[in-house]
Amino acid sequence: MLRFLGKLPKKAEKLGYNYFSDRIRELLDILNSKYELKIIGQEEMNERLVMALILNEHILLEGLPGVAKTTAIKNMANETALFFNRVQFIPDMQPSDLIGKRDLKLEVDKEHFQTHWVDGPLFTNLLLADEINRAPAKVQAALLEAMGERQITPFGQQTKIIRYAKEYGYIENHYTPPFGTDKIDPLNKNAVQFNVFATMNPIEQEGTYPLSEAQVDRFCFKTLIYYPNKLTLKQISMKVLQDYQLSFQAVEEVKKSDEERMQDQITSLYFLRECRKKIFERDGQGGFRYMKPDMIEKIANIVYFSNYKLQSGSATNPYAAYNDPEQLEIRMNMMKPENEKAKQLATNDLFRYIESGSSPRAQESLIKASLCQAFMDGDQMATEKHLRKIIYDVMRHRIRMNIQARTQKTTSIDVINTLMETFL
Repeated sequence: MLRFLGKLPKKAEKLGYNYFSDRIRELLDILNSKYELKIIGQEEMNERLVMALILNEHILLEGLPGVAKTTAIKNMANETALFFNRVQFIPDMQPSDLIGKRDLKLEVDKEHFQTHWVDGPLFTNLLLADEINRAPAKVQAALLEAMGERQITPFGQQTKIIRYAKEYGYIENHYTPPFGTDKIDPLNKNAVQFNVFATMNPIEQEGTYPLSEAQVDRFCFKTLIYYPNKLTLKQISMKVLQDYQLSFQAVEEVKKSDEERMQDQITSLYFLRECRKKIFERDGQGGFRYMKPDMIEKIANIVYFSNYKLQSGSATNPYAAYNDPEQLEIRMNMMKPENEKAKQLATNDLFRYIESGSSPRAQESLIKASLCQAFMDGDQMATEKHLRKIIYDVMRHRIRMNIQARTQKTTSIDVINTLMETFL
């Protein structure tokens, strides 16, 4: 565990942007190792998982069974020493199975019962929501507040911050890493490390419940996990044989005490927070140090005009969308001189098939993900190259196509490609 951190320097001022970027790439090398771990041919998935962890965001993995979605998340939790819980979603699941419940406890005198709160598996750092689309709507709704606010409000009472309870006293009374000289505020939701890594099977139909738009929008990334090619299948076969050989050997496991594991967890929490501080460092003008203002302008255009819907007659008449004030505003903005590039979208038939575009949360996610991609690549400035790498995973699930799009074999990817060709 925490092998990627190596020997930490004693002086915090020596730990700059490049130091944390190098450590993250070492973590990726460990996760992508074909000898230590069981993941072969899924380097992009591991990269997205690390990005979600750094950004303290949520990710949805969609792929067929057996492509190592669950194994990759377990490896991630093991290498970072974060507290990890797995929940297998099923149709008869209740919200209390996820967030916790009230329980009766017999007092010492054995004459009185006292109610107390029992934390559910949601109270952790990293939650694996396996087959999330198998849970009914009420269970999915229980995740909404947790994913967005890092808190829950059971029975309408005072909110509970999602964080492992042992951390409170531990942080105050134990050693902190050299790069974490200040205390973590447990009341600050942005400082709480809580990530939902969800999986979904794209071909299952029976016993499944589609995710609502509000639920899907809370995932920063939606990554598609494809079936491995023939060469990768051969490598997997050799790895399976190797694992069987090792299983017959007596391997002595090094077990860590609760104290040592807790210290590893605190080190990981501070390390991830310091990574975020480096990525989102501000310049003297209030902008991002590692992203130029013109990149933010391009991202804003992509998100804003993804909500444009071409209606009947609007190709020739800019006021044809008068019955929809939002569409009329977008249409009029296209005609402004400063939006010369956006005029290319005005008559594009592709936008007839958009039911709803991406939300403002998409712009926030694109900025965060672009900065993080540059950080992981070891670059000092987020550019179009980094935006092109992450834009599909950030926006593919946020642009909803109507039913006519299926007959035309049109997907949200076609819309994203058109927006990139226009503004990038």
